[in-house]
Amino acid sequence: MLQSRIGWALFFWLGLIIFLFTTGAIALFLLDGMEHSRLRQLDALQTSARLFRRELETIGLPLTSPKLDELVQLQAKESGLYITVANEDGNVLIDSRQDAARMENVLRLSEFKEAQENGFGEATSDPQLPGRPFHFIVLPLEADGKPIGFVRVGQDIEAGGLHASYHLVVGSMALGLVILTGAYFIARRFEERVVAPVQQLTRACAGVERGDYTGHVWAAAEDELGDTARQFTRMQAAIDMRVDQLTAESNRLKTVLGSMVEGVIAVDAQQRVLLANRAVRKLLAIRADDVVGRPLLELTRNRSLDDSFRAAIASDEPYRHEFEVSTTPRRILSLQANRLPGDPCPGVVMVLHDVTELRRLENMRREFVSSVSHELKTPLAAVRAYTETLQLGAVEDVENRGYFLSQIMDSADRLNDLIQDMLHLARIESREEAFDITEVPVAGVIEKCLHTQRDTAAARQIALRIHPPDEEISVLGDEEGVRTILSNLIDNAVKYTSEGGTVDVAWGEEGSHVAITVKDTGIGIPQAALERIFERFYRVDKARSREMGGTGLGLSIVKHTAQAMEGEVTVQSQVGEGSTFTVRLPRG
Repeated sequence: MLQSRIGWALFFWLGLIIFLFTTGAIALFLLDGMEHSRLRQLDALQTSARLFRRELETIGLPLTSPKLDELVQLQAKESGLYITVANEDGNVLIDSRQDAARMENVLRLSEFKEAQENGFGEATSDPQLPGRPFHFIVLPLEADGKPIGFVRVGQDIEAGGLHASYHLVVGSMALGLVILTGAYFIARRFEERVVAPVQQLTRACAGVERGDYTGHVWAAAEDELGDTARQFTRMQAAIDMRVDQLTAESNRLKTVLGSMVEGVIAVDAQQRVLLANRAVRKLLAIRADDVVGRPLLELTRNRSLDDSFRAAIASDEPYRHEFEVSTTPRRILSLQANRLPGDPCPGVVMVLHDVTELRRLENMRREFVSSVSHELKTPLAAVRAYTETLQLGAVEDVENRGYFLSQIMDSADRLNDLIQDMLHLARIESREEAFDITEVPVAGVIEKCLHTQRDTAAARQIALRIHPPDEEISVLGDEEGVRTILSNLIDNAVKYTSEGGTVDVAWGEEGSHVAITVKDTGIGIPQAALERIFERFYRVDKARSREMGGTGLGLSIVKHTAQAMEGEVTVQSQVGEGSTFTVRLPRG
């Protein structure tokens, strides 16, 4: 059974063409045979007519003789011919198939006119016998050399035509069956050799379109189609290998871009986004899921980025720019933009770095240098001033020189404390401080810290109160580090609490940590200063802080020491109502 439209079309047209050609040839052959048969029939009819005329002329019977009528009827019956006898005036005297008395004058017929004029007449029809084809031969009858009438001999040619037509129809049907059978097998063979491989190629192409490169293509034939199939198979393998390579490269590129902390965004010449990694989505707060093909300004809403694109695409050199984006939190981004290769330029690739922390650290470093310079300058200036005073003669002033020397000693102690705190903080930040992590009982450390502050607190009538839990609690940390944290917090609480105030120390379990709280009823901290309270040398009230004798590094040491022991410190405060510092350290 044919399986393709091409096979059916080939079968139809091939069968039709062969059938029409062969049928036409047979028809021409049969028509030629029919013409030869007609001519032979006509010759035989002429011969019969001449013989019958000779017989009539030899008998010599009058045309009106009943015997002649019987003879004509007998002759017509035996020969199957149609015989008509008419007198010289054209009146029909004898007719083998019709009533002669009712027949019209025959001289009006062309064949009789020809016989009267030329001695021979021929026709293929008779108006008195409509629709019936005959061959008619008309000859004049003579007696003693004088014309006495006419004899017409006719033969029905319908039987011969029907016989030929029947053979033509039967032969055509048989030939058509043979032709259709042959055309079917030819189409079948064509389908197997040509259409089937083409169908396989079509299916394989559809598979390639879907990403399937394993489609089999028959290629046994050593012809052009076989060469095409084999070349297609090689092309499939090459495409499969290229797709695997491109997929691997694309995956590597996606992995690299996805793991980059720098934001990468590529934009074409029409400012449509070609690529954007996760980092740039975060940096620019792009919320859209599908960014490819969308306008840059529509996605980012950042005029600086748009201006940077225009500057980069107009320049052959890399373009650098730093700008701020109004995200939450606000960020400072450093941008480097480069043109993509090509002429005309197909676009720009921009790399964004988040330099917010770097700029913050730079500001902190500048402030730190300024603060350190100021903190060192003050005691040094005091030492220099008192030393110069002694050099100018105050050393002989027994009454005041002790005061000058004590001021020099206090300034030196302050310088020493400042330097020691800075070194201690530096060691903690650089991880050079060696912590001996053990289980440290919280109650014992707090008791030691409170003991050192009792005299100072008593002098200012500040109540130091503890609120221990029901069970003994330990933390995982360095005992000296825990002591440093609590000493700084309790010392600050006592310093910034007015006379008659209270300082409460409490601790308890909080999940996997231990929360140690130092609460005072002191002056409090403004909300704007809470974010910076743990920075180096940051003071809310600089004058009061210096009067208290602090270095400005205590809370910074607390923060970094807690972080070094995998903990944290937080603060809550209201101006005039006091502050609450909470340290959370891993539970022991």
